[in-house]
Amino acid sequence: MQTKQKLLYAIISGGLLSAAWPHIGSITPLLFIALIPLLWIDLGGENKRKPSFVYPYISFLIWNLVSTYWLYNVEGGFVTKFFSFLMPSLLNAAIMALVWMFALRISQKSKINMRLVTILCFWLAYEYFHLDWDLSWPWLQLGNAFALNTNYFQFYEYTGVLGGTMWVLLANFALLKFAKFAVGDVPKKSWIAFRGIATVAMVCVPLWWSLSLHYTPSESQEKISVALLQPNIDPYTEKFSGKSHQLQLQDLFDQINELDTELNLYVFPETTLQEPTRVSKMGEDFEPIGLWENNISQSYSARVLRTELVFGKNADVLIGMSSDSLMPKGTEASFVNRSIPGTGRYYQSYNAALFQSELTDAFYNKSKLVPGVEQTPFASFFKYFKAIALDLGGTTGSLGTQETRTVFSSDYKNYTIAPIICYESIYGDYVGEFVRNGADILGVITNDAWWAESAGHKQHLLMSKLRAVENRRWLVRSANTGISAFINPNGEIISQTKYSEKTILTDEVYTETQLTFYTRFGDYIGRLASFVAVLLVLVNVSMRLRKVRDNG
Repeated sequence: MQTKQKLLYAIISGGLLSAAWPHIGSITPLLFIALIPLLWIDLGGENKRKPSFVYPYISFLIWNLVSTYWLYNVEGGFVTKFFSFLMPSLLNAAIMALVWMFALRISQKSKINMRLVTILCFWLAYEYFHLDWDLSWPWLQLGNAFALNTNYFQFYEYTGVLGGTMWVLLANFALLKFAKFAVGDVPKKSWIAFRGIATVAMVCVPLWWSLSLHYTPSESQEKISVALLQPNIDPYTEKFSGKSHQLQLQDLFDQINELDTELNLYVFPETTLQEPTRVSKMGEDFEPIGLWENNISQSYSARVLRTELVFGKNADVLIGMSSDSLMPKGTEASFVNRSIPGTGRYYQSYNAALFQSELTDAFYNKSKLVPGVEQTPFASFFKYFKAIALDLGGTTGSLGTQETRTVFSSDYKNYTIAPIICYESIYGDYVGEFVRNGADILGVITNDAWWAESAGHKQHLLMSKLRAVENRRWLVRSANTGISAFINPNGEIISQTKYSEKTILTDEVYTETQLTFYTRFGDYIGRLASFVAVLLVLVNVSMRLRKVRDNG
């Protein structure tokens, strides 16, 4: 196959993947053929050359650039846009291409079925690994693409998103083999029919399975009346600099006072509370004043919320905030621990959720952080540059996190809710951990205003539909500028707001205590694929060593 032809096939695969992606082309069935041109480069005929990095990189770079183009909309100069959009696309495509090339290379002398199995295991292992490292960016998991249509992904309650990825890969493999068989030396028409039926089954059986599944509520459920606040505050000009935290809070109360409905829970977006923090000298120690988790009762914002809503309306509050926590004496500086000038003390900053009920003030600190924005990747390496980081006033540090997935319990009603903050909602098993800890409602609080009116906030909304099905839970989603929504356990959006409007959305949701197969066992497909991938590498290394020994 000539270089120009390979280049064309690589471009076609990248284009098909992009055209299939939600709110890009949105032609979901193209997923089932999108990888065939790329596979054909190495598996379409006799190809004795080593698989190249170039062609898969072209395919995956096109896919990354087109499907996440909206990252370029972040405000700032070229440097900001480069590290927000171009760098992630270049790097993510490179990782994908390396995985693809390596799978083909270690299986180069195997028959086609073994080569396809190797690609399957390596790709699933890659998606699984990509969920939990310092440069995690699972936005382009192949299984995410089915989120537009709830009919496609009902079986995620058993498999999670990796089940959808497996479906995409197996369908492409089946169609590739049928194409090879059809254009080759055809022995009998009956064999073509058999292969055709097998290929159609590979595409259609998972869809049939999905269509046969539906959510069955448990017998004992609690009905909860919920309000989702959408203040529509511009994060660039108002939220963090242009408008005082008192005025922002008052605007929210003005919205709420227009409601004439009794509600059980008010849900506010990510980083709604922006009260400044400071410390005051108290004898031999310092008292934290402001939005400190150590001393939340001294926070103006927390006190007003409790007075106006918790006591004033006998309702619970779930709200996002930018908070701090004063570290104990003796704590040392790090990328997470930041210095308080003139005190010898350190603190941590959080992207957090505050839950207030009649007797409760509880916190959850976002722990799946956005690489490069909320987290310094590979901080153990960058600790050697600690002095430089401190000279920059702590601006290069990471936010604090926590080990456990905290679940909030109401003192007024019999329900528990998971506080899922923004980026965390794209992680299936991570959200499942909240449910394993007792959450019977999923709550997502986010701020998707960074990318303006683009595909970004729409794609992010779709991720919440996947989480609802995986765990068969009602999900409430409050977004600063939208889209806020109520999603049922079948992944259907019951009601939603428009983007870029100031409004409150109210509806009723129901608690659920049943655990799905996926909730119980998480990303078992990824763990199994990773195990097999390691075995394949070990077998390959063993065979090469034996060959060297025999030739020596």
